[in-house]
Amino acid sequence: MLRTINIKEEVLITLHIVADLSYAWELIDSYTPYMQQGVKKDPSLVIKLRATFLKLASALDLPLLRINQAVSPDLMSVSQYYSGELVAYVQKVLHIIPETMFGLLAQIIQLQTSQIKEVPTRFMKDQLKTYAQPEERFEVACLTHSISVFTEGILMMKRTLVGIIQLDPKQLLEDGIRKELVKQVAFALHRGLVFNPKTKSSDLVPKLEALGQVMDGFRRSFEYIQDYVSIYGLKIWQEEVSRIINYNVEQECNAFLRHKVQDWQSVYQSKNIPIPKFPALDNSSVNFIGRLARELLRITDPKTTVYIDQMSGWYDSKTHSEIINMRIFSLIQRSVGTPGLTGLDKLLSFMIVTELQTIVAAIEKSVSKDKTWMDTLNTLHSCIKGGHCLVSQPARVYGQAMTKATKSLTLFLESIQKVGQMQLLRRQIKFELNTTCKFDSKHLASALQTMNE
Repeated sequence: MLRTINIKEEVLITLHIVADLSYAWELIDSYTPYMQQGVKKDPSLVIKLRATFLKLASALDLPLLRINQAVSPDLMSVSQYYSGELVAYVQKVLHIIPETMFGLLAQIIQLQTSQIKEVPTRFMKDQLKTYAQPEERFEVACLTHSISVFTEGILMMKRTLVGIIQLDPKQLLEDGIRKELVKQVAFALHRGLVFNPKTKSSDLVPKLEALGQVMDGFRRSFEYIQDYVSIYGLKIWQEEVSRIINYNVEQECNAFLRHKVQDWQSVYQSKNIPIPKFPALDNSSVNFIGRLARELLRITDPKTTVYIDQMSGWYDSKTHSEIINMRIFSLIQRSVGTPGLTGLDKLLSFMIVTELQTIVAAIEKSVSKDKTWMDTLNTLHSCIKGGHCLVSQPARVYGQAMTKATKSLTLFLESIQKVGQMQLLRRQIKFELNTTCKFDSKHLASALQTMNE
């Protein structure tokens, strides 16, 4: 204690200068790959990294020194900025943990979806060996253990005060997992829903089946590891998938809006867990939800197909072969879920509004300003006025009207057909949503139905 008391002030100043780490703001990032490699090999290294992050926090002292001395009101905002930058760097370094975890999870997904058979509720005892699959299950156990070791490593870090922001390792882990999940799912949706509009026979069904399998594999494996990484897996899954799809629906609907929702204005976009944007793959759609909607419209085109209400399906008008039926909406439900179906419904609604605006504009342009049209409509109106009596000479009355109107009516025909086609698709979507709701959440569906009534 005597020695400590006798330390001269110049020595303290020298120590302060030597230990100043403010130069590390630029330099430290070059060490990031080495830190990440170390953590990948030994997850317990995260505890040692805590000291590095605390030392980095001391680099805030120099930029804040003069602001503090001047008793400036900007001290809080500047501290917040530098602390935020430092937290972002800490997240960048530690992102290797969820990244590695998802690499291991991909192997678990592969084993669970393609090799391990699902055990039925009842089976004969001589089938036990078939369902046991000890080697595959041992491999899954090893991979699961590796994931739990990484989790343990980050949770041992304890809470750390970085500048004026407190870092919670559990929150760091959850944010990292969410970020990696969003990246993987968004890429799967972007890659899975790509169609060739030039082919006569659509590849919509096989693409939806493949995507459904991928999404199901993600969900099942996420549910499986949630206990080992101490997170609410299903809650995170539902929140992030609905956020990805709603964001993409919003971006696709921008094409129909005067005031577009920019990326930074979107309630679904996040700075910490950003939803990736992919370049458009064709001229008409921005992302996968637009491609899905336009592929549905292409294969159910009223020019080449007929909708049979009793069969709830679309048939080729020439060959009478079935093109799609109700099963397609179950496949959409399996691949993009309830948010995907509601997003599809919303996008179709925007398209219907556009078609209705086209019809109204055409009426204003070619009907209301055309004297011949108005005379024809007035004549027709005077003939069928009253509504309860039959027209005495229908062939002459309607024939004259049709002769004059045929040329102009072709303008409306295509738009009216499109509106009808999209309304039929929306009706099928609503039926699928209603059925799924009654099956998955019986009590909620009943309560909602009672309230509606």
